[in-house]
Amino acid sequence: MTEEKKTGVRQSHSPVQKKHGGAMNSKYLCFEELEAKTKTKQFAVKNTSGFILGYVKWYAPWRKYCFFNTAVELVFDAGCLADIQNFITKLMSERKEAQQ
Repeated sequence: MTEEKKTGVRQSHSPVQKKHGGAMNSKYLCFEELEAKTKTKQFAVKNTSGFILGYVKWYAPWRKYCFFNTAVELVFDAGCLADIQNFITKLMSERKEAQQ
């Protein structure tokens, strides 16, 4: 039995950027499309070691794809993640300025 049949995960694990169902694999993350059980696509988000960090799937109340982490029931959309990214970027800029 193949790994895909056992887990329901279509393997696309590569640290290089590669188009996959509208998502991108990055240097640190892999987006693996799960077996279709619903009308919308679902992806497992893994680090390059294969650890599942969460899932990208459709969130009907917001009518958009969102990231769901595996630790706690939290929901992020692209705007939320952009806010977090912007906050971290600001912190890093402040840190860099303080070191000069």
